[in-house]
Amino acid sequence: MPNPNLRLMLQRLKTSGKVDRLWLFTNAYKNHALRVIRLVGLGDLFDGITFCDYAHFPLTCKPMKGSFDLALEQAGVSDPKNAIFVDDSGLNVKAAKNFGWGKVIQYIELEEDIHNLKNDDEDISIIRDILDIEKVCPELF
Repeated sequence: MPNPNLRLMLQRLKTSGKVDRLWLFTNAYKNHALRVIRLVGLGDLFDGITFCDYAHFPLTCKPMKGSFDLALEQAGVSDPKNAIFVDDSGLNVKAAKNFGWGKVIQYIELEEDIHNLKNDDEDISIIRDILDIEKVCPELF
């Protein structure tokens, strides 16, 4: 379902002059990821995608280092400190932090997930609403 407020926030990011590109980094296969972002009305906002290629063996996906390295390479980011990573998986956000990504944000949607959260890393920001990206990264807007 489209989220017009999320679309507006992403548009503000793109036009702020402080973000070089918006990149989709997913464990989904490319066709599925592109279909989903099109259905939610965000397909035109992303500059590219790093996806899990299920036809390629060995499989490389988050939280594997090779997947994070590929995302940086494809997005044209030479220093991971310049990358911002938002994900709903605790394993993936911890991996991004361990691999030196600059800003790491975990999106926790469900109440039961917040109770199970074992985030002992104060460098990982926790948000409960995707629009709170603006609150934890005000320097980007």
